[in-house]
Amino acid sequence: MEIILKFGWIFLVLMVLPSILCSTEKPVVFCDDMIGKYTALAGNLVLGSYEFPIMSTSTGGSITSLSDNNIPKLMHPCFSLSYVNNYKNLMFARFECGDRRPPPSWLTGSVIGAKRKINCSDWALPLTEKGVQDGISLTFTYGTYASGDGKDLTPPYTLDEKSMEYLDGMFIKGLHIRPMVDPAKEAESMSDIESMFESFTHRHPEIIHIAFGNQITFFGDTYRNQSKYIAPRFIPTSKFWTILSNVPALKSLSLAVIQITGQESIPANMTRNLQAIGFYNVTMKSIPSWIQTELLQFLEFSVTLSDETDISGLDNLPGLEHFILTESNLSNIKSPFLAKSSKLLSLTLQCNAISSIAAGAFDHLTQLKFLNLAGNRLVSLPENLLINLNNLVTLDLKSLDNSSNTIQTYNEMSMQCQANLKTPATRLILDSMPNVPTPTNLMALDIRGQENFLKKNRQLLGDFKNLENMSLEGLCNLNDLNLVGNPLSDKEWLGEDIFVNLNLQRIRMGSPKSMTSVPDSLIAFMRTASQIMFSTPISLNSVDLYRYKIGCDYDTISTATVFGYQIKNSSCESYVEAAIDKIRSMELLKMSTECQ
Repeated sequence: MEIILKFGWIFLVLMVLPSILCSTEKPVVFCDDMIGKYTALAGNLVLGSYEFPIMSTSTGGSITSLSDNNIPKLMHPCFSLSYVNNYKNLMFARFECGDRRPPPSWLTGSVIGAKRKINCSDWALPLTEKGVQDGISLTFTYGTYASGDGKDLTPPYTLDEKSMEYLDGMFIKGLHIRPMVDPAKEAESMSDIESMFESFTHRHPEIIHIAFGNQITFFGDTYRNQSKYIAPRFIPTSKFWTILSNVPALKSLSLAVIQITGQESIPANMTRNLQAIGFYNVTMKSIPSWIQTELLQFLEFSVTLSDETDISGLDNLPGLEHFILTESNLSNIKSPFLAKSSKLLSLTLQCNAISSIAAGAFDHLTQLKFLNLAGNRLVSLPENLLINLNNLVTLDLKSLDNSSNTIQTYNEMSMQCQANLKTPATRLILDSMPNVPTPTNLMALDIRGQENFLKKNRQLLGDFKNLENMSLEGLCNLNDLNLVGNPLSDKEWLGEDIFVNLNLQRIRMGSPKSMTSVPDSLIAFMRTASQIMFSTPISLNSVDLYRYKIGCDYDTISTATVFGYQIKNSSCESYVEAAIDKIRSMELLKMSTECQ
């Protein structure tokens, strides 16, 4: 039996979620202290935290994601397909998600199945055993003035002894020091921060992750643009690096808005356990030699590298498994890229100024599973660029949007891309699709915006058996169908066989303004998958026939999905009745298939 999708091939994303990415356990609402906030206002300790769901339930509009954008940290691997972290697919074992506070004595809100909501605000509650094991990651804001009104704060700006003693009773795994400093006080502030940093790490030898820096570089507005609000770019002293070397279990390091001069004296033991490093808006002339260790598994650069940077140091990272480069002014990828990183599993080169990739650049990366080249300035790729990537699972080649430096994400949102570059004068898209050596292995493909691919080869997708016209057993694994940007104008653009034979949990349509009818199969999916039920009406609000209740589609959807709904247009009663009967027949047929 063939599975048929009827729509114009403009943009397409089909995604199968491989079991290796995340735990199979359902996400639970939990207390994540990664955003636990410590602010020193005249030596007083202010605590705060947020509650939010993990994994795919975290939305781009949530306070979670907004806060995460401003925190230079390495995210949980199950954020791999979130809008902040597209296709990172990190499998490096770092912080695990778990309950920090015990249920049910302090339960607040309602309990829905496996989900529960715990009052994170009461810091007097004890940690659970797993909470102690996972630890707490804390963010401390060292501020010399208040961001709200710009008024100078009264020192001390560091935590006082009383606050330090309070924190002594907590099991702290991560520490992020976030400066908000008047440039006139840069030198004295760095010295002050280092003293507190030294004391804190001495009191908490359990720390494994340290972040320093503030990715927000301007705290003013159009009416308040004094130099005071432009964040200084700190130059860490030898004391800073020595303190890091004295953290016995340091495994993960994030640095933001600092300058690395190349003249630093780095203690040899600072990297003895270091497995993950991130540089965010860091000024450097060359890749620091101290990152070149066999232990390093994860490396990220954002708003950091350019054609003027000597990147030869990237060729000596034999243990590297995950490399991320974003928002850089690097225009060319040489061959071989990451020369000694033959163990590499994921390579993200998203949202850079890359205009060319040399032939053979990836030939040695034979273990690579996840490749993201989205949002660059590429108009052609070597035909056999991917020839040795036989283990490739995901491939992202989506282009920039037509008129702005943005790309569309999996959560149907626009993400700023190449923020520090001018929008190209002409649209930059690839002339053709590079050869994929084992297309049957590919489980996620994003070619949105690359209209030349299907213009030149209408049968292109036939090679990807896990994406289209594949065996029913394989299609059972398809979790997420992304149709954003497609016209969806055919009357039955979503075939009935799609509903009967697939267990989709997500259908993404964006704003399909040209849709002319709502297929019964889409309504059937709304009845069986909560995420589809939630997102479909949002998408349909851009469709006139639904928005203005034209015809009988609105009454059909509402009758099928809303208990006790009364048909508004009496002339639609027979139409709705027939549609409901058809939907029920599809549901019964679906129950009898082998795809469970």
